Amino acid sequence: MAGVVSATGTGTGTGIVSMILISRLSDRVGPQRRALLAAGLAGVAVFGVALLWWNPGASLTLVVLGAVLGLMGNLAGASTIHAVVIDRMPWAVGRAIGLMSTGYFLGALVSPFAFGAAADLTGAYDLSWSMCVAALLASVACFLLIHRRIGLPPLAGVLATAVGSEHGEK
Repeated sequence: MAGVVSATGTGTGTGIVSMILISRLSDRVGPQRRALLAAGLAGVAVFGVALLWWNPGASLTLVVLGAVLGLMGNLAGASTIHAVVIDRMPWAVGRAIGLMSTGYFLGALVSPFAFGAAADLTGAYDLSWSMCVAALLASVACFLLIHRRIGLPPLAGVLATAVGSEHGEK
């Protein structure tokens, strides 16, 4: 139990720091490549969750690493997800944030129940962890699809430049 508490605290602390650093990186890559950044963060979370799933009874180091990477990818990805949605819908920021937040927090509400129900149903955690990995892989695929198939509206670059100039960026 101490390992779980330690991993969660470390993961959250790392997640907060990574949120700040990823926000800066997100600004630098801009709207053109931000969906790729979000896909990469979801990939980091996939790796973290996979470490937790594939290493039952593993060393505390692997458990902490898996938890930290999973939490870091999730927490750092949350703000990036907002930016990707706004990049594609700059004319409707309120709706874009509402849509993204509804999906994100609905997932946060349903996931623990689904994880536990799958474990209870099967008597093991394999189905639960595989559902987590599948959902995260679907996120990676969605962000890659957004990057390739959903073009930026003409205002996206203008808005990003205007916001950057307000904050003294060039």
